[in-house]
Amino acid sequence: MWAVIAEYPALRASVLRLWRESGPVPNLRDIDDVTRFNESMDQSLTHAVRSYVEQVEREREALLANEQASRREAERPIGLRTCFWPPSATRCARR
Repeated sequence: MWAVIAEYPALRASVLRLWRESGPVPNLRDIDDVTRFNESMDQSLTHAVRSYVEQVEREREALLANEQASRREAERPIGLRTCFWPPSATRCARR
């Protein structure tokens, strides 16, 4: 995630440098364009961070649910346990 975040300032600087080197004739619209560009970059970074955080949260919740199910299963008597990974189909059938 930090690598993605670090790329945004580099991208912003590269785009603005290339624009400046193209020799634009300065006018008031340029300020508006640069402002919109910066706002777009900020929105894109916000979206990237939000998406990452949401994905991490979904994975964390799935891991917690799996851990809770495993704990409940481990607390059950051996004869009543569910076969999550049976070495053979007949072993689960014998429960």
